[in-house]
Amino acid sequence: LGAGAYRLGEMLFADSKYEPALRQFESAISYAGSAEVRLSAKYPAGRCLDRLGRAADAIPLFREVVEIENNNPYREYARLALAGALASTGQKAEALTLY
Repeated sequence: LGAGAYRLGEMLFADSKYEPALRQFESAISYAGSAEVRLSAKYPAGRCLDRLGRAADAIPLFREVVEIENNNPYREYARLALAGALASTGQKAEALTLY
């Protein structure tokens, strides 16, 4: 279920349907059997929240992705997204350290 929800989320995100994509990524996070799929779903879930104007809600997801150091292809992207979300919510000093 997790992998299928992730794939559907990707398709919806590509079509700029961020709210339904977010629901699919949340399902992938909840039901994925592997940590890899959960990690893969957290970054785009954060991107959906950011695109929906909910940067403050995206920050915890981006932080989780940034904290995973090993075998994490999303780490640097999440770092930049986290910095942008922090800056947009007025946390500019912390954003600057991430940039």
